[in-house]
Amino acid sequence: MTDWYGIKALLDRLRAPDAVVRAPLDPDILHPDPWVRVGREHNAWIDHHRAKAERVMERLSGVVESVDRQMAAMRFTWRRPAHQSRRGQVFTRSGAHGAELVFRAADSTERVLVERFNPSMEYPGIYPDGFWPAPDGRHLVYSDADPRHEGATALHMVRTDTGQEVGPPVRPARYPSGSWLDADTFVYSLYAVGADDDGRHRPDAAWTPYLRRVEPDGTCVDRRLPLVERAGRGSRYDFVPGPVPGTVGVVSSGPIVNSPNGVDVVDLRGEGRGFAVVDEAAGVLARVRVGPLREDGTRRMFVALLDGDGPRSGRVLAVDPPLPGQARPQVTELIPERPGDVIRDFQVVDRGHDREPALALSYRRNGGEVRVAIADLRTGEPGGGGANDVGVRGERGARSDRDDRGDRGDKSDRGDASEGPREDTADGLHVADLRTVELPGQRLDSAVPGVAVEGRYGVITALTATEGDGNGGVEIEYASTLIPPRTYLLDSVEHGTEPVLLAGPTDEDLRRARIPEATVSLHQVSGASGRTSWLHVVRPAAASPDDPLPTVETAYPFYDLGPGTGFRPQAAVMIGAGMAYVSHWVFGSGADGRADQLRSKAAMREKGHEDLVAGFRHLDNLPGVGGAARRTVMFGSAGGVTALGVLRNTAGLVRNVVVSRPRVDLLASDGLTHEVHMDVTDRRDRLAAYATSGPLPVAPRRPPEAVVWVVGRSDPRIAPQAVRRTAAAFEAAGAAYHGDKIKRPGTLFVEQQNSGHFPGGGELAAITALVLDVSGRVPREPGPVNSAYRDTTELAALGLVAVANVAVAEPVFSAERYAAMRQDDLHQGVNARRVPTLKKTLAT
Repeated sequence: MTDWYGIKALLDRLRAPDAVVRAPLDPDILHPDPWVRVGREHNAWIDHHRAKAERVMERLSGVVESVDRQMAAMRFTWRRPAHQSRRGQVFTRSGAHGAELVFRAADSTERVLVERFNPSMEYPGIYPDGFWPAPDGRHLVYSDADPRHEGATALHMVRTDTGQEVGPPVRPARYPSGSWLDADTFVYSLYAVGADDDGRHRPDAAWTPYLRRVEPDGTCVDRRLPLVERAGRGSRYDFVPGPVPGTVGVVSSGPIVNSPNGVDVVDLRGEGRGFAVVDEAAGVLARVRVGPLREDGTRRMFVALLDGDGPRSGRVLAVDPPLPGQARPQVTELIPERPGDVIRDFQVVDRGHDREPALALSYRRNGGEVRVAIADLRTGEPGGGGANDVGVRGERGARSDRDDRGDRGDKSDRGDASEGPREDTADGLHVADLRTVELPGQRLDSAVPGVAVEGRYGVITALTATEGDGNGGVEIEYASTLIPPRTYLLDSVEHGTEPVLLAGPTDEDLRRARIPEATVSLHQVSGASGRTSWLHVVRPAAASPDDPLPTVETAYPFYDLGPGTGFRPQAAVMIGAGMAYVSHWVFGSGADGRADQLRSKAAMREKGHEDLVAGFRHLDNLPGVGGAARRTVMFGSAGGVTALGVLRNTAGLVRNVVVSRPRVDLLASDGLTHEVHMDVTDRRDRLAAYATSGPLPVAPRRPPEAVVWVVGRSDPRIAPQAVRRTAAAFEAAGAAYHGDKIKRPGTLFVEQQNSGHFPGGGELAAITALVLDVSGRVPREPGPVNSAYRDTTELAALGLVAVANVAVAEPVFSAERYAAMRQDDLHQGVNARRVPTLKKTLAT
């Protein structure tokens, strides 16, 4: 219990008004840091909160166990899409000890190459594999790391037929990227090579490229690639085989995921065959794939671009080397932009030497609507393909007016290889047909007049091409908030084929696991300056459409990533508890393409917050979700900055705030801060980030009832002491507002011990239990999931919960209360009764 008499005095003693911290990238810039003492491992504030958190978690232990059992039932066997080679395929799957890395030979025999596969990946959703099979299938390169603190990193190479390691592992090897250029040549880059592998991010570290050559005697030799290196801090690289032998395609960017890319072809032999495809200054996000080897040993490059000079754009180019005597490559735009479509990934499907390949594309619209399309490529004059031939006009039958904000306009200033007059590829390559794959999945209903839904709600998490007698296909991994990952096989890209489930749960499996059925609706929100953003509202299907359910809302306005629409076991528990789960794609999330990603991080914070507030107002008037008195917001990682904006500027719009591993301290003095949100040399970013390391100069007008901070003690990305300082600063502001009043539940600071930046199963159950607690949802067992929870306030109104002189906002769990709630007959008609105010205090 927080007693403001004591907490005010405690905070006053700890405050150091004159303390300052030096900016990590500019020591001449000083920022106030009056809560530096709170960041220390042992102090009165953290000791107080550790004792308080222990009492709360002991009270919730039964809830945590119940939630953990529910989440355990939601874990299914899985197998990710496979990477093909001539000798077989490599894939990951669930095993007895976690993820397994498996090689399946052409004769269907399998060999587990790694029993506990934990690759080193900075952003698993962007780089989802962490392994690279050689084209001939003889060798496999994979990365490895400690899953908790992300250290002890290594890069290994093994033989697929024996599992024997080839050469010593490379250590350290943080966040590697790479590609095989041929069966004996592997090019890769590593993050912060030469620095101590101490588990902390370093903003000034550059990715260093290397070339590995497998010798005839089975040994391997690595050497640096100076031809690829750029001057400048924080350059990172991805690679693909080059279009001609002895070249490599290099995709460069700044250190932060989804920064603008440059695409260049580098001649490893120094014979002058390199050329530029996309300039990094053009501000585009690029994905590069290469086609199959042609008879002359060359390959065609395919480049998917998300441009930053207009909203919601995505297009695909075919790139061939320059003609003799010319410096610019031959470029053809195969698939033009289409308003509303964001290309997230694509693969090239080999259909044999006598046919051009096909393209498999993963599209996203409005943040959470996804679909897969197949582009049939042909040579010759467009228009010869009959009624299905679309040339470069876009998807057959698709509307071009779905976005009322218009086209990108003039395309003459893009700054990439398509600038000015384009030279078509010599063979007249074009798209003869572009069709959508009918993928099973979660239905999405549009609540926006004039906006139709073309795909499914969720996310395409992986896409790989298969090979089969010159008739390749595609493996697709799909998931949604309430559907764990499923892998589908489209065994041919020709017309008439349908995806078949290879791995993952069936609908019947989901019912047995008590994952609730739900409805998902799409909403458009109008915010400041006429800007729009997108909301996805997930509600239990069994709930009445007009029942104002308690709501959990999340947003993530950074890096073109958004709040995520993949499987969330915590969301499944909350929705099963009779809550609504809302994902808001605010400015910076990437739902609208690349334009918002090219703005300053300060703009992302400011405009993202404006969109979030507009979303709150929209939900206040939306049937089926509760208003501010029933709203809990959840943020994590970089979303901590968004949480801070909510705490400071949205008085009365939310009831509870829950943040897990939040980045809320950008001014750490140890120099190890991950430069994500703020460039300290940019005055606008400095001003926008003021107070994120502690001081809140203006006390909130009405703090939320509950603010829960959760940190991981071994988190290599978020320093716990940084979160402590921010939490103490906000608690001090709340104490200033309340004065000598006693307010519950107030601030709760929870430290978790067993995992790093990504909470493990038990820790995720604990966070979910805290959300249920502050939201007033009380679990009971047994019973179907849709009736397994009831609102604490409603039960109290019916006399089912006796609370002695305690506000309803702080439900107390006990074995006796569980036993009372098991009586189903006591719950009849509960939903028809409402409590007029959440501030009502109940007598025993």
